[in-house]
Amino acid sequence: MIVWATTFGSTAGSAVSGFASEVGVAFGLPDKTGSYVFAGIMFLLAAAIIEVFLRPDPMHVASELSENGHDGASQEPALPAPSTREAISLIWQRPEARLAVLAMIVSQVTMVGVMALTPLHMDEGGQSQSVIGYMMAFHILGMYLFSPVVGRLTDRIGSYPMLFIAGGLCTWGAYWAAITPPAGALGVFMGNFLVGLGWCFGVVAASNLMVALYPLHQRVSVQGVGDFAMLASGAVAGLSSGALYSVFQYSGVNYANALFGVALILATFLTYTGVRRSMRRPQHQQPAVAVGG
Repeated sequence: MIVWATTFGSTAGSAVSGFASEVGVAFGLPDKTGSYVFAGIMFLLAAAIIEVFLRPDPMHVASELSENGHDGASQEPALPAPSTREAISLIWQRPEARLAVLAMIVSQVTMVGVMALTPLHMDEGGQSQSVIGYMMAFHILGMYLFSPVVGRLTDRIGSYPMLFIAGGLCTWGAYWAAITPPAGALGVFMGNFLVGLGWCFGVVAASNLMVALYPLHQRVSVQGVGDFAMLASGAVAGLSSGALYSVFQYSGVNYANALFGVALILATFLTYTGVRRSMRRPQHQQPAVAVGG
């Protein structure tokens, strides 16, 4: 539901960006910088809403639930949340958690890697700014609009099938964009939509897989580590995209993005089979028999 709510903010931001830029120019700011001023004001408003209305603090609620034994695990009085280093160690010890973090990273890198370069690619083909804007809107819809459906599907069929789908969507979208010429529209529109949808599948399913592995007092810390890894990898992808574009061109970068999706599919398969094998192993062990008795 939180991801779905982002649809409205993203759409509204796209809709008022031109107006905000014009207002900025009227106040003597350089062209397009008014959108950044507007975004800064909205961030301050969001911070004020959270500070005033997010009561009680979710961390306090989680602590009380943990103390009262409502977190699905029997434990003594509420335990402190692990530190960042401890959270990293907790994730590293569980192959399912490592897969969840990898899925977040792949989803973010593929989404950013394709999306950041597509406007340059379309501009090279002489496509108008309005068409590029429509492409970005289509991409955003893929990321956020279907998240309640993705969440329901994750609850119904589990995280592993959804991560397979996420890898497939990221691979398909990046490849479709890669083979589309600069003047083409369908491939870049659908490619960006599919990687956006793959991002949605990957982040929702990976987050679900992550929090299901740990008791309540550990969930915020491990999810925070996963989110940080996801956002940091996306920042690296965004910062490096221009340099990679100048060397490998649009198609080369997106072929590499498609390989990230393939890597997620393989990692999901290996993790799933490994976890299933470890779950079955005690059932297949036979009691030791003394020979020659």
